[in-house]
Amino acid sequence: MRNLSLFIVRKILQNKQSHFSKFIIKLSIVATAISVATMIITLSFVNGFQKTISDKIYNFWGYIHIQKFELDKSLISEEAKINKCDSCIQQIAQYEGITHINPYITKSAVLKNGSNFVGILLKGIDYLNINNYRLQEFVVTKKTNTSTTAHSTYSIDVYLSQKIADNLKVQLGDTVQLYCLYSSNNQEQIIKRKVSVCGIYKTGIDDYDELFVWADIKLVQKLNHWQANDIGGYEIYLSNPDLVKTINDKILEAPIPIDWVSKPVDQIFPNLFAWLSVQNTNRNVLIFIMGLIAMINLVTCLIILVLEKYRMIGLLKALGMNNRDIQKIFLYYAFYISVIGIIIGLAIGILFSLWQQYFPFIRLDEHSYFVNTAPILICWGQVFAVCMGTIFVCFFFLIIPTFVIKHISPIQSLEFK
Repeated sequence: MRNLSLFIVRKILQNKQSHFSKFIIKLSIVATAISVATMIITLSFVNGFQKTISDKIYNFWGYIHIQKFELDKSLISEEAKINKCDSCIQQIAQYEGITHINPYITKSAVLKNGSNFVGILLKGIDYLNINNYRLQEFVVTKKTNTSTTAHSTYSIDVYLSQKIADNLKVQLGDTVQLYCLYSSNNQEQIIKRKVSVCGIYKTGIDDYDELFVWADIKLVQKLNHWQANDIGGYEIYLSNPDLVKTINDKILEAPIPIDWVSKPVDQIFPNLFAWLSVQNTNRNVLIFIMGLIAMINLVTCLIILVLEKYRMIGLLKALGMNNRDIQKIFLYYAFYISVIGIIIGLAIGILFSLWQQYFPFIRLDEHSYFVNTAPILICWGQVFAVCMGTIFVCFFFLIIPTFVIKHISPIQSLEFK
């Protein structure tokens, strides 16, 4: 017989097991299934959470910023003026992976409605291309028509966040007062404009929802007394976040003005990305614990099965079977148990993740986590790695208890009751 060990395992599985053996085997299968399911669900939650939050940041800010180099610039503040360079941008736009490049300006201001007022950072963007912005995914509601000034040189429409709109007690179509400072020759002048609320947005990220108002870039240029060629910088949107470093390196090597600087958004706003990276540590710790639980349960199960089959081992030795083939019996046995547990855990983990993905039932505090439901992203490569990794690690450590077989004496085992 080619594989006597496997034949004996099949006969053992076909015969009725003792109640204690059944209990130990079921317990090991359940423990393995729970461990595998937990690892898959954890990976899906962390992947979904990181992608959802990072996509929000990228869609709000772009992936790379080009602006004037400033040593003491704070993370969220007005940018120094640069002049448009269409030839530079046309060359950069040809890099593979760039979807679009948009000029922008930010300016500090105050919005007032009656006795209510809030400090904001006005973000000027090109209204002609606003529908191409990924900002549109945040829009809750908006008007279809556009409001302009008497001379029709720029739009007076603005997008408020839901929080700012609630604080000002305004609704879609309402008019609010905009105040900002203009400095010239060491003198400051307060500029006042009426703006119309044409849309309401919500990102779920408090740092953005409490501060930013979107406006026509021409309006912000007017408030700054800038020319049509003056902007604060460029936002570069990519088809894939994995291209950020490659594209940024190319931009730095491109013939752009010497006072321009290109930076990935994760370097400009490092706090949120650092917080997201911390989730990897939590994920790795949980996966390690679950893997350890699965391994300990299977090793314990195998030791108990070896001791329970003590007399059978002695009989096989007496009949001339060597230690290695007897070890294979119990390794096959444990492998069968672990595979059953992994299959059940895989099914539970995938079904649970798909259920949460399509019918969200796990709710989160949006104020703390920036999302109101737990997002899910199943990476099938990771799922495969969890299953194969569990099999490999458990099989490797299952070899250890089988060494007990070498020390079992045929005479003593046959006399054992």
